[in-house]
Amino acid sequence: MTRRMMFSIFILALAGWGAAGEPAAKHTEADFRRAAAKFLEQPLSEEGRTAVLTILEFAEESDKVTVVIGPWFVPWMRLGEDKKPEHLNLLLAAYTAGNVLSQLDSGVNANDTYSATIQVFRVYRYLKSRDSSYAVPEVETLLEIHRKGGLATHFDKAEKEGKENQDKEKAKTGAKS
Repeated sequence: MTRRMMFSIFILALAGWGAAGEPAAKHTEADFRRAAAKFLEQPLSEEGRTAVLTILEFAEESDKVTVVIGPWFVPWMRLGEDKKPEHLNLLLAAYTAGNVLSQLDSGVNANDTYSATIQVFRVYRYLKSRDSSYAVPEVETLLEIHRKGGLATHFDKAEKEGKENQDKEKAKTGAKS
């Protein structure tokens, strides 16, 4: 299974949108940009929630972008835990939208965790403005790192550690790089 396919299954399963068995519609860059703008402006609105599927499908189907999802980039997606804060799917959609927008704007097809996380902060602040008690500790930690000017360095280090861990796992299972 390709990384792109795993991304698609992972994202759509977490998002909880879309009917099972229906093929994804092909979306244009313009479709994506409209959806991202609607979502990032009003993530809790009906239009914002509907836009999530377009954002995720475009990220999965476009050859112009690469979005990497991993625990070192999206630590708030704590799979397996019973008590997850509300709206984690919206934070993941914000990560995807920010990542894709950066790549489309720059013309560089390369994962951009920094830009993705800035959009996570945007949606997180929006959610907090609607409910002051809303908190996701992992996002708060990333915000604190960003306030201190260390977010890019943090992700560089996390990516390196993530790759080293993947290499170790491959070596244990006998998989080739």
